[in-house]
Amino acid sequence: MNFRPHGEHSLYYPREGIILAEPLGCWNKEAAMEYCTGMRNFISQLPSVPSRWCRIIDLSQYELHTPDVPVLLNRLARWTSDQGCVVHSYIFSNTLQIQTVDEMFESIGARYFSADDREEALARCQQALLEQRR
Repeated sequence: MNFRPHGEHSLYYPREGIILAEPLGCWNKEAAMEYCTGMRNFISQLPSVPSRWCRIIDLSQYELHTPDVPVLLNRLARWTSDQGCVVHSYIFSNTLQIQTVDEMFESIGARYFSADDREEALARCQQALLEQRR
């Protein structure tokens, strides 16, 4: 049985070296698969992908997900780290999101931080990129 994706996402490139992802609504596995494919395609289609970059995930409009979604997002986080993502920044809207992301990053050993809003996330990502260039 095939299911339709429930949930949406948007991807932006607000500043050089920083990708902003905005998941929206409640997600099922199919929505997560579309997001993972969308992120991979987005990165590969950027005019000049830097060797070191950051990813902001704004979860302020994200609600819940089915139990099979975290496994897919874990693979994507690992893949983005392997592709040069030096830091992942999350804007959370509830404690379940924090717990899910904590567990995900603990298992892959990558670095992430939380931010209160996009401006803070952008500033901290820019700082992380500057530190990488030193």
